[in-house]
Amino acid sequence: MARVQAGALVGSTFRLVFGNLPVFLRTVGVPFVLVALLGLASTLTLRALPPFTAGDPKGLDYAALGRVVGFSLLFGIASLFAQIVCTMVGCVAAARVQEGRTVGFQEAWSEVRPRFGAFLATTLLLVATFVGIMLLGLVGIIFIVGPFIALGFAIYLAVRWVVAPQATLFEGSRAGESLKRSSELTKGARGAIFGAVVLLALAILVPILIVVLPVMLATFSDRIAAAQRGETFVAPQPTLGASLLQWALGSVISFFSISLFAAFGTILYRELLRTPAEPVLGHIGEAPMP
Repeated sequence: MARVQAGALVGSTFRLVFGNLPVFLRTVGVPFVLVALLGLASTLTLRALPPFTAGDPKGLDYAALGRVVGFSLLFGIASLFAQIVCTMVGCVAAARVQEGRTVGFQEAWSEVRPRFGAFLATTLLLVATFVGIMLLGLVGIIFIVGPFIALGFAIYLAVRWVVAPQATLFEGSRAGESLKRSSELTKGARGAIFGAVVLLALAILVPILIVVLPVMLATFSDRIAAAQRGETFVAPQPTLGASLLQWALGSVISFFSISLFAAFGTILYRELLRTPAEPVLGHIGEAPMP
């Protein structure tokens, strides 16, 4: 098993994505257009949300609220499918760039399309597992430590199964088999992998906090001021321009997050394969190359 160095792995991820940005724009960027448009539709739909005064739900138009929530849910589900396609072609783009090749969306999609169902099943299995664990943690909140135990277990499984999507994509494994394969590959390197995931998450979260934190602080300040005056705080409706700016910034961050995590998983997967007992990654649908 190859040793994984957290800093080197994250550095390689950023160099691969930003050093080959045109490749990711013409692969991940194509299906991401749909993700962005769905995000815009969701943003505009949420602007139609009836006004709500904190602590005073009287007069709220629940029918309108239901329509907004329903449409937002549909947009979210459609966006999930589109993001899965983005992740799949992003993994192929990262693998081909590592091989010194270039690839476009059509070629990448033709490679990943036969594995879409299995990849979707793996993704949904992972999501369902982690959601289930966190729900059990919330149920166990009466024991105080319940949520912390659930969070720790979820982190452990996330590290253990970090390359399960790549195992599905590049080896054609089923969902359950991919989890087992990832567990085998990550054995002996999970501490370094955890450190790398934390570093990558922090690198992505910092720009988000820079954008979001001033707005959160301003809202909190207004809420405190209203409480001091003895008034009920009513969150102001953002202007259309502010909503569109927030959507644009969110879309940019989302595109780079998907690209970086796809590249990270692929680089890590290929690195974990570089042992005498494991073959080197071949092409999707082919036997692994010696």
